[in-house]
Amino acid sequence: PSGRALIGYREPEWMEEKITNRWEQVESDLHTNALALANVRAALEMPAFNNNLDYAQGVDLLLPHLASSRSLCVWFGTESQLAIRRDRGHDARRSLVAQARLPRPMETDRLLISELVRIAVGAIARSSTWDALQSDVLTEDDWFAIQATWEQQAYADNMASALEGDRIYSDVSYDLLRGSNERTVHVFYGLEEWLPVEDDERPWWERNLRALPLGKE
Repeated sequence: PSGRALIGYREPEWMEEKITNRWEQVESDLHTNALALANVRAALEMPAFNNNLDYAQGVDLLLPHLASSRSLCVWFGTESQLAIRRDRGHDARRSLVAQARLPRPMETDRLLISELVRIAVGAIARSSTWDALQSDVLTEDDWFAIQATWEQQAYADNMASALEGDRIYSDVSYDLLRGSNERTVHVFYGLEEWLPVEDDERPWWERNLRALPLGKE
């Protein structure tokens, strides 16, 4: 509720899925991945991005950068929290700026799923920025840099472009699925791995079929 939010870097430890996490472990993980994160920070300084998406591939189009963007957002957010906890304001600024830049590489994808991931990444970054605002470690110059990065973000206009791009992608996908039962089965069973269906939500014929020997196959 309002006024009762926890500030992450002030917690001595925290529980997640019955596992106790400690800052010493976080510091070790960040040290192991320091070079990779530095390379990503450098790449995020580029003025423009192009993921070379071929909409003509339809459902066969691979989008590996979406998952990595969300993962990196968590890494940079964690990096900023540790920096604040260790009173390293400049390092926190560097991490928060990189985190706020993460939606940009997807802004030219012109796909609805990319925009949804951009919004999700932005929401995580916003929370990290809010946490940092509760600290006096960052200077006024640090906050000017972070604000300037946030001011470069745009979502409403991009969503309109994404809906247009999705029409092209969807038209191609429908044609591919109409022409191949095998591809259709692969796509929909692939979706079920991400969005599992409860057994009691399946139609009666499928539930009965699954109960037979080799029914799933």
